[in-house]
Formats: sequence, structure tokens, C-alpha cells
Amino acid sequence: MLATTDLEFDEAHYWMWSERLAPAYFSKGPGVAFAMRASTAGFGANEFGVRFFSPVLAAGTSLLLFYFARRLFGASAGLWVVIALNVTPIFNIGAFLMTIDALSIFFWLAAMFTFWLALENSPRFSWHWPLTGLLIGFGFLSKYTNAFELVSILLVLAPAPRLRQEFSRPGLYSLLGMFALCTVPPIMWNAQHAWITLRICDRAGASTRVLVSILGKSLRFSASIFWPIRHFCFWRWRGA
Repeated sequence: MLATTDLEFDEAHYWMWSERLAPAYFSKGPGVAFAMRASTAGFGANEFGVRFFSPVLAAGTSLLLFYFARRLFGASAGLWVVIALNVTPIFNIGAFLMTIDALSIFFWLAAMFTFWLALENSPRFSWHWPLTGLLIGFGFLSKYTNAFELVSILLVLAPAPRLRQEFSRPGLYSLLGMFALCTVPPIMWNAQHAWITLRICDRAGASTRVLVSILGKSLRFSASIFWPIRHFCFWRWRGA
């Protein structure tokens, strides 16, 4: 099925990027270009090769969501939340077309899972903290709005007294440090190219309005996922 239809405009555009790898591009990070370069190296520069990772990422997202929900609420909840995800039309489109969103969603959810594992191991430091920062960074390199997952993490930690103690421990700062490393390639590339990504925002409209709009959408999405987790964290640790 992946090879039966022509590439969509965005897919063809990203494939052209994959033929000329760079630390960043005028409107996006390098994540999708590197993913397509890897898949086309294995399966050829054709529709199947370009789209190879789209169903793989969709399957990985479903598995992560199942294990995460099972860990929090049980196997039955995990099964139903995966079913709900997979009957969502937009998710199924993303499982067929290879765009930045497939990478963005996968890395966002993977970072959620490792962040939770880091909290489970707290106050002992665990490798889940820097891994969470790396996953958010990979998401950022795929879609810049993934950086707002850091805001979601702060919204989980700040309200609960027990979780606020993470601000005085090294784990959270190893997360932020690892994420900061991932921002270096696009920042350096933009510095060498007259900050073209910011100029595109200006060209599309007032950059402040664009940023506020993106932030609002990201926070609404983040809150819908992380706010129940925040309440669960508070309930779980309230008596500790």
C-alpha cells in the first residue's frame, strides 16, 4: 500500500531535503530528512522507501502508549486507549504518509514514558532523565514545537509539593542539558543563514502572533495529556 500512490507534496519536498542533508532547513529541523535518507538507503528512492518509517513509527507509538497506560492504569486501559488512537483518522493518515508529525508524536510519547520512569525512580538519579531530554531533543529536531513538551513537564512538577523537589535534584537539569545539546545544530545553521526560520515567521505574519498561536495549541494538547498524569502523580505521592 505504501508504494501504490504517488508522494504527496510534503513528502516529495522532504525527500529532496534528504538528498542534501544539513543540520537544519529553512522551516524545519533535520529529523525527517535523516529518517528518509536512512529508509531510502535501504529500500531505494521510491514511494515505499520514502514512507517506510511511517507505519513503523505508528506501531511504535501504539506500543509505547499501551505500555504507558498499562503501567498507570492496567492492561485493559492500555488496550482501549490504543484502540481509540488507531480509530482516529488523522493518526491513520500519519501511519501512511511520511511527514514530520509521525516523528513528532513518537518522540513526544516516548519522552512522556521515560519521564514517568524517571519519576518512579526518584529521588534516586536514573538514566531516564537524560534520555527524556534526548527524546524531546529528537522531537525538536523533527518539529520545533516539540520543545513545548518541556512546559508540560514543568506543569507536572510544579503544583505537587513532592514533585517540586525535582527542581533541587540533578535529574531535571540533565534533561534540560541534553535537550540544549540537540538545539545546537539548527541554531548554528540559522546563525549561518541569516536566521531564515525566524524570518519565515515574520513573512507568514507577525512572529509574536505566530508564537502565541503555536504555544496555545501546544499547551492545549500538552494539558490534555499531562494534566491527568499530574493529578495521578499528586494522588500517588500525596501520602508519601
